Amino acid sequence: MKRNIDHIGILVSNLERSLLSIRLQGWPIGEIEEFPSEGTKEVYVGSVGASGRLLLLEAIGDGPYRDAMVKRGSGLHHIALNVSDVFAFLDRVSGSGWYLYPKSLATHRHFKTIWLTRPGVPILVEVVERISPDAAEREIGAFVSRIEVPMPDDKPHMVDSLGVGEAIQKSPNQDVFITIAENRLALQEFIAIAD
Repeated sequence: MKRNIDHIGILVSNLERSLLSIRLQGWPIGEIEEFPSEGTKEVYVGSVGASGRLLLLEAIGDGPYRDAMVKRGSGLHHIALNVSDVFAFLDRVSGSGWYLYPKSLATHRHFKTIWLTRPGVPILVEVVERISPDAAEREIGAFVSRIEVPMPDDKPHMVDSLGVGEAIQKSPNQDVFITIAENRLALQEFIAIAD
């Protein structure tokens, strides 16, 4: 089954302020968009068409992103994967430790999207059925080449079950790390840049 990392969603407290420092890095920045139904203002960082782009999200209205910001603050929200067959993907991760987020039945019906979660794991995995075979051949993590996330020691197969090779790895500690252009940054360092 074909799959790749579409984007990495990061909550920030103020999108415009975050972009001031990101522009200094010289990274490509897309257009800012607002999604009132989601309660967000968002922008992609990374070249259009590249996999593994960053998606900076500011919660500007009620909804799941504001709830996450209130509960956890700025930081990693989700990793989005594109897959060719969401149900085959679910078969692959079955028994690995991921749980299907309860609202996934509704989001799949309307958007061909499901969400995976795990208590104690600081991310959601957004799984979208929209990949074409040609798109799957792109290098995984063209912008972010690797993300390291904390995972429970008793569930070693959670990362491997996602099937994206070295692009997602278990963090050596409780910190999240991203690697952009061979520069490994603790997410807290990135948030300092972006927030």
